[in-house]
Amino acid sequence: MALLACACLAPATAVALETTAPHVPTRVDTDVCAMCHRGHGGASDGWSENTAFETTYVALLVVPSVGVGDTAVCYACHGVGQLGSDAADVESAFSSTSRHSIAPSATAYGARPMHECSTCHDSHGSQRDASGALHPALLRAYDASGSAYYGDEAYCAACHPDRPLDIWDGLDAFKRTAHHSRLPSPTTGTGIVCSNCHDPHGSDRAPSIVASICPPAVVATQSVTANDRTFCTLCHPAQEYTFSGPATYATAAHGSSTATIAVAGEYPARDYASGVATRAVGECQVCHAPMGRTRDSTRTIPKLGDKYGRQLCDRCHDGDGPARTDVATLAFPASRTDTELVAVWRPSVETSIYGDIAVYTRDVTVSVPATLDGPRVLPSANRTGDASAGDIDRDGIAELVIGDPSRAYLDIRSADPVGGLVTTSVAIPGGVAAQYVEVGDFISGGAGAGQAEIAIVARAATEPHASTLYVLRYSAGALTSLASAAVGDDVSGIASGDVTGTALADLVVTAAADDQFRVLTESGGALGPVGGPYSTLSKPRGASVGDVWGASAGREIVICNAGQPAGVNNVSVFDGAGVKLGDLNTLGNAGAGIAYDSAVTDVLYNVTPLGTSGAELLVALRSDPTTDAVSATASVDLFRQAVGGIGLDAVPGKYDTGLHYESSALAAGDVDGDGRSEFVVGNSGKWLRFGDRQAPSLQVFDTSDGLTLSATPRTLWSTGIEQASGIETTWTVLGASPAVVVADLGPVGLARHPADAGPAQHVSTETATIPRHVTCADCHNPHETTATVQSPSPAVYGALKGAWGVFVTPSGPGTAITYSQKTAVAREFEVCLKCHSANMTRGRTRDIASEVNTRNASYLAVGAASTVASAPSGTFATRTAGTFTSTGAAWTKDSTMYCADCHRNANTDQAKGPHASDNGSLLRAPFWGTLTSSSDALCYLCHKYTVYYTGVEDTLTTASLFQHPPRTEQRMHKLHANDGGFSCRVCHVTHGSPTLLHLHNTDHSYEHADLGGACTTQCHIGGARRAYVRTSVTATITQPTSFTVPVSAGYTGTWSAIVSRDATSLVVGEIGGASAVPPDLPAVFAIEIGFTGTPSLPSGVEFRGRYAGSPGHTVYVQAFDYSSGTWSTLGSPWPSTAVPGVYTWALTNPSFRRAADGEVRIRVIHPQPGDPTHSMDIDSVWLYP
Repeated sequence: MALLACACLAPATAVALETTAPHVPTRVDTDVCAMCHRGHGGASDGWSENTAFETTYVALLVVPSVGVGDTAVCYACHGVGQLGSDAADVESAFSSTSRHSIAPSATAYGARPMHECSTCHDSHGSQRDASGALHPALLRAYDASGSAYYGDEAYCAACHPDRPLDIWDGLDAFKRTAHHSRLPSPTTGTGIVCSNCHDPHGSDRAPSIVASICPPAVVATQSVTANDRTFCTLCHPAQEYTFSGPATYATAAHGSSTATIAVAGEYPARDYASGVATRAVGECQVCHAPMGRTRDSTRTIPKLGDKYGRQLCDRCHDGDGPARTDVATLAFPASRTDTELVAVWRPSVETSIYGDIAVYTRDVTVSVPATLDGPRVLPSANRTGDASAGDIDRDGIAELVIGDPSRAYLDIRSADPVGGLVTTSVAIPGGVAAQYVEVGDFISGGAGAGQAEIAIVARAATEPHASTLYVLRYSAGALTSLASAAVGDDVSGIASGDVTGTALADLVVTAAADDQFRVLTESGGALGPVGGPYSTLSKPRGASVGDVWGASAGREIVICNAGQPAGVNNVSVFDGAGVKLGDLNTLGNAGAGIAYDSAVTDVLYNVTPLGTSGAELLVALRSDPTTDAVSATASVDLFRQAVGGIGLDAVPGKYDTGLHYESSALAAGDVDGDGRSEFVVGNSGKWLRFGDRQAPSLQVFDTSDGLTLSATPRTLWSTGIEQASGIETTWTVLGASPAVVVADLGPVGLARHPADAGPAQHVSTETATIPRHVTCADCHNPHETTATVQSPSPAVYGALKGAWGVFVTPSGPGTAITYSQKTAVAREFEVCLKCHSANMTRGRTRDIASEVNTRNASYLAVGAASTVASAPSGTFATRTAGTFTSTGAAWTKDSTMYCADCHRNANTDQAKGPHASDNGSLLRAPFWGTLTSSSDALCYLCHKYTVYYTGVEDTLTTASLFQHPPRTEQRMHKLHANDGGFSCRVCHVTHGSPTLLHLHNTDHSYEHADLGGACTTQCHIGGARRAYVRTSVTATITQPTSFTVPVSAGYTGTWSAIVSRDATSLVVGEIGGASAVPPDLPAVFAIEIGFTGTPSLPSGVEFRGRYAGSPGHTVYVQAFDYSSGTWSTLGSPWPSTAVPGVYTWALTNPSFRRAADGEVRIRVIHPQPGDPTHSMDIDSVWLYP
């Protein structure tokens, strides 16, 4: 029977018997078969593998093996101390703590629930490759579909597909990793890269980690002691890319941490007795997935990351993770659908350059009703005008649309995951400027059906200010005009809403010159009036649409009658057909009873009189914007609907906003996330050079019970008095009224570095060609970062150690900079300027590098100590210690600083650094949306509040260098910031100026002098030039404030050249021969020098300089006599000399000084004839008391 059994097996194994190999005899010999098989009485496993010839019901194995498959018969040779153990002692491996599970243990891997040796090996060598050769190690495995694999990683993947809870994301993910592409194939010829790290049978280092790494993976065989960083560093023993090497990593915050984290995946429960395992957070395997992690269907996460981007960091850096810093809570989810509150500040013409857009966002870290973060301020390159919001491009997110009354463009701000709200400036067809803007669905049909359109009103600059309404559609970055209509003269406002029942928004336009309003609606794709125009009372404006008259069907139109006397028919309500339903009398306060804007909203949600919609009517009341009115308190009136819907209550509720607040605009919406509407008042404030003043603001009125409004609104300030309105020339062209918008503009959120919010483009070796993005690794190198502080700045501190950045090499001021990549920064700014510069701005951020350029005339000292700063030490505050620098010493003019001294989280309980801040521009303290009177404003962290605002310490001995002793209030910083209410940014830039000292703005034409300066700005009456002279305690001179050269052959030099004795001079050329220009001044040169603010007649005038002439040429010094209106010659002529000298002339006539302003005028003049080779050189000119 034994012979029969062997004979029956012979045909099936005939091929195998021809080749010398283990298990494969060279001849048909039943004795060889009998080594594993018994012809009579052989054991049977009792279960079948249908895809192989191995252990079936009739395997006839020599070893009794019921329930254990073929393992016992294999151990007969491959067991401990057995014949084949020298080549392969698999029994020991299968006895390890981490091993492949074989019969009788069940497993969820592979094509069947139990494994045995023949699951992975073709014991007879019955399968061959195309050449007829045996597969290495007799490998063969079947996947669930029955397909066979004989080598490389596909062999392992046959039983190891991607499973939800394991740490293997499948073969495709692994093949996209460097471990797959760079690890060598083993010398066994199997092609299985996996075996570089894993023992296929088992080991005591979970998960089946090899006992040693062998060549060619390493130069020499290395023992593996544990599955931790020591295993990884066998192949990664030195610095490479962003890995700083094992020695440096051991001292880094991650590498030295003793905190632990649970080991992920399925194998801990299988390989550890406790079912769980932990490892130190600094082990490589915490952050890296050696076999790769799938990012999407075609990509694997770079750098073997276990999660992508900030998701990886947030696993530990969250509220309950092992890390001390929680940055996960600072993330702003893109799925948020919060409404934003926007104020478009529209200053008076004189200060119009300070108009900007303030965006307030809801604080997502607190419960509702939420506070508001910000503002995030979006500066405008042009004048700011009216604004509205809506989805004008059909992307599902509203855009903010802002008009510019000075040019034919609309400023469209749209949500951007990296930039917040980014700008597109779009030309308006026809070249008209938008005085008013409204967004809504006004036109049906066509390619833009269902898309919001933009309605604008253009107003002619000349009387009678004919006005035209245009409806525009936005597509592909351009505007198309759909319809237009004349809307009367001197239009004063626009509103929209469905008042005709067409389901489209109708447009309501008021015209102040005509005392009329018009209702326009779409018909057949065109825009036309419903009827009318409809007459109103005096100076209509501030229209709104809503259901405020229950007895009238549909929505009503509310018109403010701004020209009516206070308390008399100040508001009118019309139905959609223009029929007046009634007039309302407002309350207001004395001097501030002008109805200026209206809004309809249901703010008192628990008040719904029978037969009404429950909505209330709000009316903003202010003083006359065309006059300097007496002190007046602005307010808002709230009208409730009457029971039965027969109108509104005769007596409204009055809510004061504030003295000089000038409440001018209203909006409504859920700004705090409580699911109910609040109303927002836009206060334009008041700016007068002399007299009453108040900065603009927003006020949010809410209710706690739905019955009455809270007595104290939340006030959100503008940045300074420069954004307020002055005395306006008309009722309609107003900087007086800020535009207020409440809308969901997309995931704007608080100011932050929006890690991973934009395109997923990060790689560790990226250059400036990489698309703009932000991720944690842009600033932090997890292999080197520490928690250490550093001193002095700008040396890199621990949090940024090992990060890559840029060398910044200036060759001149401003943008004259070259950049080169730096793999490990030495200074903080090298990280920051990697993105915030021309190196990678891509038009989305300011080029800060050009502003802090050390070749600039003045600059913030983040790159190096300033060489031009001159402020005395007594003007600086003591710095806050223990943040990013270890010193707590006071700042000085020679200090250097970190970017993070200003830009970082304002909440000290949260992670340090510029991750997120509820202050705009990622600032640690308010700069935007705060007044100079606030002692916690950003600038006062370095510059003393008592010097620059109160002026208490701004004395001549500790001066801020902005002094003008001739004035009664000589402390000019106090005069501007405190008395005037102007913010620091009116005069100063924040980072640097390529051309001006003292961080001056270029818009006021600042001129520097050693003992003073001058500026020319619209803030001064008529845009006049104003100079100041700064003197010490012992100085007694008065410096000139202006000069002109009415006659000359040309001159060089500026006012600053003559105010101090230095290397610069005013050099005036002499005309040759006779001069008749001008006719009343027959001279060959004339120089006029002005002084202002002298407290009394000076005793004399002193010049330092020389007349480079010759004998016979006479130069006179003269003073202007204000009593006679003529010039009077002083003393002897100016002599001709070869070198400069000091010359003095007495002033004895009281009429040489103008009493009104202390002005003194001095003239240097040479009568004709002249010599073109001569010149006048003046180094300084001063008056003495």
